[in-house]
Amino acid sequence: MKVKVLKFGGTSVGSPEAIKRSASIISDWSKKFKVIAVLSAMSGETDRLINLAKTFSKNPNSMDYDNAISTGENVSCSLMSIYLNSIKIKSRSLLSWQIPIRTSNEHMKSRILSIEHDKIFKELQEYNVLLIPGFQGINAKNEITTLVEVVLTLAP
Repeated sequence: MKVKVLKFGGTSVGSPEAIKRSASIISDWSKKFKVIAVLSAMSGETDRLINLAKTFSKNPNSMDYDNAISTGENVSCSLMSIYLNSIKIKSRSLLSWQIPIRTSNEHMKSRILSIEHDKIFKELQEYNVLLIPGFQGINAKNEITTLVEVVLTLAP
């Protein structure tokens, strides 16, 4: 099985039009490869979620904070999959806990420890495209964690 991994940042999925443009790129690649597309949240969405969380607390509980700010990537993946399936490209979005993408235990600064490749390749037997959220994983307690690289980029 030939697999192509693509990464789409926030601007690439930042609007319905942008999602359709990115879907066209995915469609082109899916003619020769199985595609794994890693998606960011829509442009500005993570910042919006961070600001929203901080309206309730300047120092939010890190577990709840990770749960809140990681939702943007999930939405992007779901919307992209909805569109791809509507144009007859068999796709599925997988959340980080469904794969799973295992991380260190720290919230707001975790690092990827492992990815369950067998699950991904099993899904690729049935689907042409898998959409996977960037920026997140799950720790040993099965709690959503956000990755250090992005958190540091967003830090003031």
